[in-house]
Amino acid sequence: MHRLFRIQELVDNIAQCLAVRDSFSTDPRDTHYRIHPLSTNVKKDVKNLGQAGRVFRRSCLNELWYHQDGIVQLLFMVSAVDFVAPAHPYRRSADRYNTGTRPQFPRPQWTLIRSLQSKDIPAILFYSSRIRQLSFTSTARLVRLGQLLPPEVPLLSGSILFPQLRVLTWMFNNGAAWNLDFVLDRTGGSLTEMAGAISADQRPRFMATIKERRGQLSHISFQDWQCEQFTSKATGHFFRDVLRDAKDLRELHLDADFQRYLNVWDVIPQMPCLSMLSLVNTAAPVSPASYPTLTAVTINNDDVHSLSPILNNVSFPSLRELKIGFTEHFHMVVVPAVHTLFSSIASACANAPLTSLTISSDYSNIFDGVVRYIADAPDAGTIPQCLRLDDLRQLMKQFRKLEVLDLSLQCYWVLGDSGIEEIGRIWGDNLKTLRLDPKRLWSASTECITLQGLEHFAMFCPRLSTLGVHFVDNPPVRTIPSVHMRLDRSWNRASRLSYVGSTPLDPFTVKDMARYLMGLFPRLGVVEPEGTESEMWGSV
Repeated sequence: MHRLFRIQELVDNIAQCLAVRDSFSTDPRDTHYRIHPLSTNVKKDVKNLGQAGRVFRRSCLNELWYHQDGIVQLLFMVSAVDFVAPAHPYRRSADRYNTGTRPQFPRPQWTLIRSLQSKDIPAILFYSSRIRQLSFTSTARLVRLGQLLPPEVPLLSGSILFPQLRVLTWMFNNGAAWNLDFVLDRTGGSLTEMAGAISADQRPRFMATIKERRGQLSHISFQDWQCEQFTSKATGHFFRDVLRDAKDLRELHLDADFQRYLNVWDVIPQMPCLSMLSLVNTAAPVSPASYPTLTAVTINNDDVHSLSPILNNVSFPSLRELKIGFTEHFHMVVVPAVHTLFSSIASACANAPLTSLTISSDYSNIFDGVVRYIADAPDAGTIPQCLRLDDLRQLMKQFRKLEVLDLSLQCYWVLGDSGIEEIGRIWGDNLKTLRLDPKRLWSASTECITLQGLEHFAMFCPRLSTLGVHFVDNPPVRTIPSVHMRLDRSWNRASRLSYVGSTPLDPFTVKDMARYLMGLFPRLGVVEPEGTESEMWGSV
């Protein structure tokens, strides 16, 4: 081995470059938010490098143990767990008195088969001291206590086994809670990020750790799975005591309905470092206030009409990303409420360098994939409530550097070639994402986006990577059915192109159109046809 590899920093950089980690989710409600696991193939490559030479072993172990799903692998390394099934089968409750049914054998589970001893500490620390991120999510396997072990089995109490643990995530409501307590009781002073989707009264150790470490935590994410009135009151009082001393907090994500007991807006000024905020069913602050440290804000309320009073009483001079969500229980959002919401956003972000604006309604998720026909879309002349280019002009004038405009408002749109071209002229140099209710049927008016309009739009938008609009390859004529298509991209899926309408369409035509769009917008990546004609009615 060349003596150049005696430089540890060089060896570490080689291992880090090979260990390309999956990008963490940007949605705080996602269980994998801020988690960086390695894919299976990358793990294999890192293991091979570690076995290629002793000089790489330490660096590769650091990368392999940087993130762990649960503690199964750790306990397996000291032969403390085994994959076993319960000794006795059982019958389902519905078949309890039916002697003719066959008994059900539970699936094998990872089980702690012995107590941990002091002699296990060096072997455990060899691996656990490398762990920076530890997550108990849907992909993690919990360890059950063996039947021969007492419920309060001593497990190296008082020993620090996770000295470098920085991120801890728990997303289980039920299960072997001792897995979580085992980690919390043995964590060193590096823990700065905690996320939990829990019932607060069932995970007291988790809540106690947040309170104990509130002065050093930089990230708190909490989702209440119980949402009862008595727990909401207790949770509200808990965070009232925690947040007043959380001076280093940079991210706060609260998915819990306790705003009647704690108005978070009134506590934010006591957190001088806070830059990212997510709230659910929040109310307006007691008095108008400015929040100069916030750069990303997410607000999800049940009622769209409750959002404007909040935005009218806040000011975000440094905001770069704004996400707003609401639940709509009717067949169509009232357009005047959308107009009011746009005006409130412009007021709250009057001097902000906003680059991303996302507004969505959960109504779209409820009916995602429902069959709809273009014939059902009313004419613009008969719809009293449509969204047009004029509704975007205030945003276009105020936020010239906008990169993301993602609107899922469940409203009908009337937008033609001139409108999409004007959007391209104003936002084109920076625009990366443009989605205008692609899952809602647009109006069947003569004013619509054509293929020629998309070509002109593409000339202004060299950076566009996500486009969600409806378009036709020719302007519709009332006596001749038009070929109506929908382009959209949701989450991390490829862009999807589907046919909307009652006119038969050759699947090869859709494939040709997909290839054409890929050439028109190179950064869209892959554009996939929705499928055959019978499959094209699925979700986009």
